[in-house]
Formats: sequence, structure tokens, C-alpha cells
Amino acid sequence: HFVDSNNKAISLIKDNLKGIEGQYEIINQSFENFLNTAKTKYDIVFLDPPYKTEYGIKAIDMLIKNDLLNNNAIIIFETSEENKFDLNFKNFKLNTKKYGSVVVHKLVKDEI
Repeated sequence: HFVDSNNKAISLIKDNLKGIEGQYEIINQSFENFLNTAKTKYDIVFLDPPYKTEYGIKAIDMLIKNDLLNNNAIIIFETSEENKFDLNFKNFKLNTKKYGSVVVHKLVKDEI
């Protein structure tokens, strides 16, 4: 699932996926609406929200609260180096790497 509420982003996603075969769905709605109605449990989630927002943290909270992650699920969360988020989520291991001015956080859900 590719989810975004911005029409330009949806158009870019469609362009980037041209010619790629597979099972995917492009969804034009807010991540909040999507995560509140999602029925799928995920193994991998990529989050690349606007950097100066709390959207990524809110999405992670919603993924956990709505039980949308399989055991050993991986969340890749991209931020700017300026963002300082508390990413200590219960039952998750955190690994963070910096690439220039971008920081990539990898959260792995422990088996419960």
C-alpha cells in the first residue's frame, strides 16, 4: 500500500511504479484514515513524512495501537537531522544511521 493525501505525491508514486509488476495499491487519503481502517498486518513499513511534522511518530503509534504489525516487522522512518524524536517504543529495537542531512531509523518489532 502506498498512502498519501497529496495529489502531487500520488502522481509521483504512480509515475515511479510504471512498468513494475506486483500486488500494490495506491491510496489517496490521509494516513490517519488509512491506518484506522486497515485490515492488513505488515512486515515492512516505510515512513517518509514531511520532516517538520509529528506525522511519523503518530503513524508508528497508530500502527502499534491498531495492531497492524507482524512479529519481526520492520519500520523504516526517515527524518532530517534536525528532528529529535523519542523513538523508544516498547518491544522494538532501534538502529539509527545518518546519511548527510537525512537520518534513517530502523525499528524492528520483537516477537512477543
